[in-house]
Amino acid sequence: MRASSHSGRPSAFPNYADAYFFMGLAQLQLKNVVEAESSLQKSLSLDPQQTAHYYPLALLLFGQNRLDE
Repeated sequence: MRASSHSGRPSAFPNYADAYFFMGLAQLQLKNVVEAESSLQKSLSLDPQQTAHYYPLALLLFGQNRLDE
């Protein structure tokens, strides 16, 4: 699966929560925290039952001392 270069969205399966999750993890590794947060939030909006998707987002927010979110 490839992310489109201009939109930052998975082009093949735009409603596939795991694609956004893994893209968010990659963005975290690259220290692109704004993009990572957006991707992880999107993964949760598409499939809020995927509890594993909450953990990296929680770590990101904790690292920014955004404990209320």
